[in-house]
Amino acid sequence: MNTITEPFLTLTTPFLSVLALVAAVLGLLALWMAVFRVTRLQAQQKALANQLAELEKNAGILVSGSLGMGQRIMSLEKKLKALDERQTGIGVAEMDFSYSQAHSMIDQGVDAGTVAVNTGLSRSEIDLMQLLHRTTKKPVYE
Repeated sequence: MNTITEPFLTLTTPFLSVLALVAAVLGLLALWMAVFRVTRLQAQQKALANQLAELEKNAGILVSGSLGMGQRIMSLEKKLKALDERQTGIGVAEMDFSYSQAHSMIDQGVDAGTVAVNTGLSRSEIDLMQLLHRTTKKPVYE
């Protein structure tokens, strides 16, 4: 061998061994970091999947609850409408009866105060009815 290149080969052999060892250690360290990161990402993915499942469950509960409430509101609206129609019918019937009763009492000559107390109508309504009653009772040929 050549004496000039021989010291280079002797110095480089341990250097190459150390370099190979450092490269192997760095490779193992990079592999360990990659495995650690993958494991951490898998754990995060599992946690996010659990959160998503919980949110989907809660959304399902909310949807079913709102549908139930919507149905109950519609049922209550129907009942309210029926009660309103019934009350309106009763009110009209009572008012018709009050005016009929007042008309017959006025025909009998009962005073306005008594008619108002017995029918629940106001004194001014009774006075107006009496006035109309008098004008309709006048003979046509006077």
